Amino acid sequence: MSSSFFQKIKTFRYLLKVDKERALLKLFLKKPFSNTFNFISSLLKKETYIQSNDLYFFGIKDLKSFKELIVKKESLMVVGFSYCHRPLDCPKTRFSNECLHDNSHPVCKNCFIGSSVNKTPNMLPIFITDVYTLGKELFKIIYNNPGRKINFLITACPFSLKMFSFCSNMLKINGIGISLKGSICPSFKAFELAEKGFKNGKTEISEEGQKQILDILSTTK
Repeated sequence: MSSSFFQKIKTFRYLLKVDKERALLKLFLKKPFSNTFNFISSLLKKETYIQSNDLYFFGIKDLKSFKELIVKKESLMVVGFSYCHRPLDCPKTRFSNECLHDNSHPVCKNCFIGSSVNKTPNMLPIFITDVYTLGKELFKIIYNNPGRKINFLITACPFSLKMFSFCSNMLKINGIGISLKGSICPSFKAFELAEKGFKNGKTEISEEGQKQILDILSTTK
């Protein structure tokens, strides 16, 4: 068995452990046969993402193919921002599923997340606190939008992106992950603590990553 396979099993076990409300299980059972098939297919797939520098491609091969997907009429663009690169003095607190994104607020006007959310109304923002919440919210979006093709753009540390690749592959959705820099999680233990909001340091998006996000968002206008 490859290390990728065991990483997927570890991810699955982790999601089961944190799913105290059995929310993922309930959503999974809405389409038990197709979800079971997708789950097994994702486990057996050799690679669930393609990496190119700071970009992680899920279900697609490059940035060009992603841009072609998100302009289609049936596309629903979901954009997720990890809490760990929020300002330390965020008015909604960092470990939160809410974002004020008020251009008149002294903190928000200098926050890349807030300014990105205000760039286009044609997207559905998610403010990510943990991998479990991200997976649960995407499950809900898929089932609440039949007939739409969900495409996503998220920011996260490399550790989270590799874990999330299993979920995106199982859900059969396409997207891009942009890797964060700086105070990222160096181990699974650090990741678990960060998932509970214990993260004093702040991560950053590279200048190139910011340009790529803004370029993608301008495509959806």
